[in-house]
Amino acid sequence: QLRSEEFAVTIWDELTRESGHAEIVRIGDKRWAPFLAPATPRQTAKSTAKIKHDGVYLITGGLGDLGLEIAAALAGAGTPRLVLLGRTPLPPESEWAGWLTEHGGDDPIARRIRAISALQADGAQVWTVAADVADADAMIGLIADIQSRYGRLDGVVHAAGVLDDRLLRDKRIESFRAVLRPKVQGA
Repeated sequence: QLRSEEFAVTIWDELTRESGHAEIVRIGDKRWAPFLAPATPRQTAKSTAKIKHDGVYLITGGLGDLGLEIAAALAGAGTPRLVLLGRTPLPPESEWAGWLTEHGGDDPIARRIRAISALQADGAQVWTVAADVADADAMIGLIADIQSRYGRLDGVVHAAGVLDDRLLRDKRIESFRAVLRPKVQGA
């Protein structure tokens, strides 16, 4: 345990050191600082995941970029039934061709439609659902609907989230609540 004087010298040393680290932890005589290093996957998700070939999977945030990537990985590993949950509803599937004709390639709905069409082309059955993952009653109803429709639910991937990319000093409590709601309450 450091005496007051030693502690003050240690803190002063950290404040004046040009290490570039905003966070430092000292435990005894050890100094810990965060750093980023490139990660290399040991194996592909396809080879490490224990997925049922014909499984039923719910992906919260399933219509976002991350959710659609996860859905593509699941579809590549078999012929799953995927329930993609998002906050914004898609037009009925019967209107997709018209939507794609009328809207440009950068349209977010068009991108989702193309991604879902690719999943279906890979053999996946896709059911899209619009609901708020943080609404417990809606999720209880959805799980009951999934079990009624498919007879089971083999897995849930919780990929729902809201991005509010600002400096911490510029955030307000409402911003924190909006970001944490789908992740924390949704889980």
